[in-house]
Formats: sequence, C-alpha cells, structure tokens
Amino acid sequence: MQIIVTGRHVEITDPLRTHIEKKMRKLRSYFDHIIEVRVVLSVERYRQFAEITISGSNGVHFHSREATEDMYVSVDKAIEKIERQLSRRRTKRRQAKRRKGAETPEQTEEEAPEQQEQVEQHGSYRVTISDKFAPKPMSVEEAIMQLEVSADDFLAFVNQQTDDVNVVFRRGEGNYALLRRPF
Repeated sequence: MQIIVTGRHVEITDPLRTHIEKKMRKLRSYFDHIIEVRVVLSVERYRQFAEITISGSNGVHFHSREATEDMYVSVDKAIEKIERQLSRRRTKRRQAKRRKGAETPEQTEEEAPEQQEQVEQHGSYRVTISDKFAPKPMSVEEAIMQLEVSADDFLAFVNQQTDDVNVVFRRGEGNYALLRRPF
C-alpha cells in the first residue's frame, strides 16, 4: 500500500505523516486490496481540510473529505468516513454471498453442461455468443443490491413477479434504471 501525502498551503510534519500512516494501516482489516492512498491536506482561512482517496486493485475507489479547525481532527473524521464506507461494502458483499448460497465447485461443474462459445461476424464487428446466462429469479430490489456489491455496470435477472428477463443498470448520476419488455 502506497501512501501519498500532499499539502496545499500547509507543511506536512513528520508527526502528522506518522499519524496518517498509523491510521491507514487500520484500514487493511476492512479491505485487503488497497493499492494507493492519496491524502491531500489544505488550509483555507480557519478551516483545515483532509481529503482521502483510496484506490483498490479491482478498480474500486473510496473518497472522503472533512473540514474542521484542527488538522488531526479533520484527518480522523475523514478516515472514519472511509472506514464506514469500507465496512458497508464488506457487509453488502457478505450478505450477497449468504443469499447466493454456499455452492461447491463440484456441484457447479456437474450441474452445468459444457458451454460452447461461438464467434460471429456482424458487419465490421466480431460478436462472441455465449450460452452461459442462467439468471435466477429475484426481485428488483435484490437485483439492485447484487449490482451494488459487484463491479459490473448491469445485471440481467428473471423478475419474480413477472417471470420476464429484466436488466438493471447504473445510470451516470448514481441512480439505477430497470429495462423490461413492454406488456
């Protein structure tokens, strides 16, 4: 884990850098795949800002920004905010695994027949066709929760209420959209 501490209009002292590094080591218990931590400290008038961005190995980013009258308090509050984000992510992932069930690799291999992939040419595009889609019935809420804990941009599923295949995807502003076939 690489920790980069920069200051804008503030000098980064050794005790402050040590305090930040010590607090960042605690975050390892929440998330093992931290690649880089960027801490930007700045001062504007009487407010002292601490901005923290964590980059994970799987493309996940966490961000927090806090301002108080004391730099150490700002850093502590920003780290607490990151801890809450990491804890919430860990809880969601655990719940998703419990909902999914404990499948053993032997069961999965026996149940799934051998899948074949084909490549077709559609104009100037090469399209890989796969028969690996086996959606499980779930509610829209469950599908959104599943999408939140995954790194995917969309999730196709069978809607429990309508028995139709629906797609849930992330929109640019952080909301979710549901695609369903018209009645």
